[in-house]
Amino acid sequence: SDWFLNALNSEYDAILVLAHMDVRDELQAVILEAIRGSDGGSSLLMGTMPVQFISGHTHYRGYQQLDEYSTSIEAGRYLDTVGFTSLPTHSSILHALEKPFPTNQTPNSLLQHVFVNASRSALQTFCQKNTTTFDTPAGLNLSATIAQTMNDLHLYNVVGCAPRTYHRESPLTAPDSLLGLYLHEILPRMFIHGNASKVVVLGTGLLRYALFEGNVTMTDVSSISSFNETLYLLEEQVMGSEVVEMLGGGPINVATRSNTDYTGSLPEYVVSTAACGTNRGREASACVEPEKSYDVYT
Repeated sequence: SDWFLNALNSEYDAILVLAHMDVRDELQAVILEAIRGSDGGSSLLMGTMPVQFISGHTHYRGYQQLDEYSTSIEAGRYLDTVGFTSLPTHSSILHALEKPFPTNQTPNSLLQHVFVNASRSALQTFCQKNTTTFDTPAGLNLSATIAQTMNDLHLYNVVGCAPRTYHRESPLTAPDSLLGLYLHEILPRMFIHGNASKVVVLGTGLLRYALFEGNVTMTDVSSISSFNETLYLLEEQVMGSEVVEMLGGGPINVATRSNTDYTGSLPEYVVSTAACGTNRGREASACVEPEKSYDVYT
C-alpha cells in the first residue's frame, strides 16, 4: 500500500511495530518482510534496519527473534510484568558491520530483553534503588491520592475471609486453585443451586489475580474479577454431546498441549455443573453427560 511505503520513505534510527497479536503470530513475519523489501531489498538500508515488535493479545511472557536485526516481545498480562527491550540504532549496526565483531559479540547480541516482575521490590532492584531512594515526591503524592480515593469508595471494606491463598495458575484439581474454587464451590452454591440442567461455560481468563489468605476486601474482589461478569443464558435444551463438541470434543476441564503456552496448566475453557461441584472436576464424565440435555450459560 502507498501509505505503508510512504511511511517507510524516510531515515530512521529504528522501527517500532505495535502489534496486537501473539509474539509468534506468522503475520509478524509478513509485516517484517514488507519492511525489509520496501526499498527494493537493499541490505544496507531496510535489510539491516532494527525492527522491534511489541506484541500482545495472548497475555503471557514471550520473546522471539525474527531475524538478525528484529525481535518480538510480549510482556505478560494485567501489569504483572514490565518488559524491557534494548536494540541498537541503524547507524550503530552499519558501523559495527564495517569491522569484524568481537568473538563474544554478534549482531544478535545487540538485541537485549528482560522481564521484570511488576512488584515494588523487583522494580527497586531493577532500578538499582533502595527503600529510601526508590520513591519520588510525585510518586508518593500519587499513592496518597489513590489510597484516599479507595478509602472514599469503601474499597478497603472487609467482605470475607479466605482460609488459604488461592492461585489463578494452579491446576483445577489442586487445593489452592482459584478457578477450581470458583467452578466447584462458588458457582454451584451461588448460581447452580443443585439444578442438574445448568451448565456454565467460561474462559479461564475470567479471574485475573490471586486470592490471598486472610481478610478479603472489595479491592481483592475487584482485582480478581475486574468486570461485570453477568451470566447469560446462551441456549436451552442442548445435548451434553453437543456441549462436549462445542468445547473441542476432548476431556472437559483438562488442559491440552495446544493451549498451555497461554493458559499454563489450565484449559482454555471450563465448565461448572452441579455434578462438577461434587468431585471438584476430577472426573470429566461426571460434569457433562452426553445423553442429557442442558441449559447453557456463559
